[in-house]
Amino acid sequence: MSVIMRFVELLSASKRLKDSKPYVLRALSGLAVVILLGVFATVMAALMVAALLWLIYAQMLASGAEISTAAVTTGLLCLVTIAIAAWAGLRVWMAVRADVDRIFDAQTPAVGRVADGVGHVAESFVRGLRTGK
Repeated sequence: MSVIMRFVELLSASKRLKDSKPYVLRALSGLAVVILLGVFATVMAALMVAALLWLIYAQMLASGAEISTAAVTTGLLCLVTIAIAAWAGLRVWMAVRADVDRIFDAQTPAVGRVADGVGHVAESFVRGLRTGK
C-alpha cells in the first residue's frame, strides 16, 4: 500500500505532472481497465486449472488408482501451481516497487540521493545486526 501512496504523492508533488493532469487521469483510467481485464483473465485461468486438476483426479480414479493416491497427487499438483503463482506474483511486485523507487530517485535532487544512500547503508547495517548474517 505504501507504494501506491508514494505514487500518489509523486503525482500531487510534481509540477510537470500537474500540468498534464488530464493525460495522467486518462492513463490511470486505462490502467484500471487493464487491471479489471487482468482480474477477469486470472479468474478464468484459475477455473481452467481447477477443471484440469479435477480431470486429472477423475482420470486417475477411472484408471484404477486409489482415492487417497489420486487425492495426494492432485493436491501436490495444486500446491506446485500455487507456489509458482505466488513466486511470479512476488517477482512482479518487487519489480513494481523498484520502478516506483526509480521514479522517486529521478525526481529527487543529487543531495537527496546521497542522503538516501547513507540511509540505506545504515538500514542495511542495522538489518545485519538483527539477522546475524
